[in-house]
Parts: sequence; C-alpha cells; structure tokens
Amino acid sequence: MAAAWDHWREQGASGVIWMDPDIVADPDDLYEMLRWVLYRPDTVWCSLHKLYPASTGRDTWVWGHGRWAEPVPEMTQKADVMPGWFAMGMTYTPALLLDKVAADLPCWEFGSIDMGLSRAAREIPVPIRVADKCRPKHLHYLPRKGDPSWRS
Repeated sequence: MAAAWDHWREQGASGVIWMDPDIVADPDDLYEMLRWVLYRPDTVWCSLHKLYPASTGRDTWVWGHGRWAEPVPEMTQKADVMPGWFAMGMTYTPALLLDKVAADLPCWEFGSIDMGLSRAAREIPVPIRVADKCRPKHLHYLPRKGDPSWRS
C-alpha cells in the first residue's frame, strides 16, 4: 500500500479507493463510491459490506464498520453512518490520511491496516462516513476446512 500511495501521490491523486481481494463490486457500487468521493474528497468513505463468521470468528455477520471502543471496536449488525472504525472492504482514503500513515504502512501487518487507518483518521481528524448505497459483496463466507462448522 505504501508503494502504491507513493506512486499515486506523485500523480496528484486526492486519495485512493482500495478493494480487498475477497470483495466484489458491480458498476453501481463503484458509481456510488465515486459520487461520494467527488462530493467530499477529504473524507474516508467506506462501503456498506457484511463481514461473515468465517473471517471474523463471530457467530453471525457484522457490518464492516462501527463505533470505536477500546480495546476492541464494536462490531454489530447496526449500520452506523458515522462510524469510528472501518474494515477495508471497499474504502476510499483521502491523501491527508495516507500521508500521515505513509511511514508506518510498511510496518503494519495484514489485519491491522484497517484499524491503524481508522485510529489515524480519528487522530487527525478525518471524517469517516458510509457510502450507504455502495454495497459490494464479501465473498469470504464459508468456514475454513478444519473448523467444527465445516460441512463438506
């Protein structure tokens, strides 16, 4: 991510729309995300996508955003339009946020990038909002082999 941002910053990008490899978005989702990004390019825009038990370890699905709580962010089925944290899923991050974390990005491990970005956004502060009509699908919904819930 750091190398990608270095390249795009040099091109004059106002930010980046990131998409996890297990997220599928259709053209309507992209349109909705772009609509919000063009309206407020200084804001983090996260999609409204579900995270399933196979990736969260929880009993049921939760939204990929929520209220911030220490030490563990709140994960619920309540869609919060002004969240304090976001999972990457399909998310736009503005230049101000990426510049703040650019030096730290190479040190962050997989799984901690979204919380690191969420924390930095609150510290700057950069608003975090949900592009509520951008609803890509998270494909990581089956349990892993070896899980007690796995059905072959």
